[in-house]
Amino acid sequence: VAAVGDDGKINGTAFLNTPNVAAATAGLWVTSREAGYSDGLMEGNGNWAPRIGIVYRPFSQRQIVLRGAYGLFYNSFTGNRSASSAANLPFWGVESLGFGLSQLQPWETVWNSDPNAFGIFGIGEAVDPRLKAARTQNWNVTLQTALPWKSALTLSYVGTKVANDVIFVPYNAASVGPHSNLQADRPNRLISDVQRLENLSRNWYHALQTKAERRFANGLSFTLSYSFSRSMGESSSGSDEYTSLVPFSPAWYNRGRTGFDYRHIEFATVVWELPVGRGRSFLSSSNALVNGVLGGWDFAFTQQGRSGAPLSISGGYSNLGNGWGTRADIVGSPAASNPSPNAWFNTPAFVRPALYTWGSSSMGVIEGPGAVQFNTNLSKRFRIAEKKDLQLRWEAFNAFNKVNYNNPSTNVASGNYGRITSAGTARYMQLALKFNF
Repeated sequence: VAAVGDDGKINGTAFLNTPNVAAATAGLWVTSREAGYSDGLMEGNGNWAPRIGIVYRPFSQRQIVLRGAYGLFYNSFTGNRSASSAANLPFWGVESLGFGLSQLQPWETVWNSDPNAFGIFGIGEAVDPRLKAARTQNWNVTLQTALPWKSALTLSYVGTKVANDVIFVPYNAASVGPHSNLQADRPNRLISDVQRLENLSRNWYHALQTKAERRFANGLSFTLSYSFSRSMGESSSGSDEYTSLVPFSPAWYNRGRTGFDYRHIEFATVVWELPVGRGRSFLSSSNALVNGVLGGWDFAFTQQGRSGAPLSISGGYSNLGNGWGTRADIVGSPAASNPSPNAWFNTPAFVRPALYTWGSSSMGVIEGPGAVQFNTNLSKRFRIAEKKDLQLRWEAFNAFNKVNYNNPSTNVASGNYGRITSAGTARYMQLALKFNF
């Protein structure tokens, strides 16, 4: 399907090679109007998004509060999901220049002078004319109670469901099996791969979330939160768009942990006004010199930790025979007795899948390294005038210089298979001076 101009016909003069591409593919395309769609392919639609919430205090002392909420939200498309940019090929081809200092190519020869110089093309971003924005249902039930020391505890169950997520669906792929001429064995031999966005995936999330917090009072505040969760998907990475199915893949192959399935996430913060100096508990009547050196300092601390990301093991080659590959076969336990950067998991547990078969390992079958990081901030304000002051700030990121390893190689054909060859940022510090007026 190709979109049309005001005259109801396909624009055949958009680029130099457009008439030739159109002639070479005559009979493959119809206008959107002929196919029964609007000229712009996409049709607008209204979205109803109700939200409801309830709060209940069951006891007269009012220290316990129950909350519940439900909401329906619509995901927005990234980029320009319009017919003119996504589904109008090949009649809106794009010629790109390719020269640079290393090529020493004169500008006169950058553009191809032969309008017939095009090969087999594919469509990488077509759009289903019936495509809808994915709907996200979100709900939660929360219990909150007051605690001593001006603090509170919150316990929550949080759930999310996306039933019609957007995913790229492949078309025009050759069948699984041996092929002497891959292009000749495609359903349509004149074009290569076709990827179309459709509402064919889903994902869901469930979590138990806890939080203890103290609002800022008497120079101190803190937060400690923890989440135990699970994120799963069918034909979905957990994020809207830019996930592609493998052609002819069975349903079981596309179900498993999404990339957001960090099972454990923890976060803590502390903000503390050191109780020294004018207006504070100690040395409150100190002279200007003492107060300038010892008084008025503030300390802030953040700490975050999480478990590892779910990782899938690649089979390492295009074993399906049609240009696509699958995950590896699993033949043992992937757990390593002593995980290290040189062998993060039991690599012999995975092997290359046989030709024309679907690798048996699941999505997210192993976990990468977790991460823990501490950041600190020490700051002090120096008053210059009534509405002017200087703030001196010393910040340390990854203050204890904890080595947080990146994920290992998960391709069985890689020379670094199972190894970790990099890590996150080491400790670094910075000093800042800010003038407020």
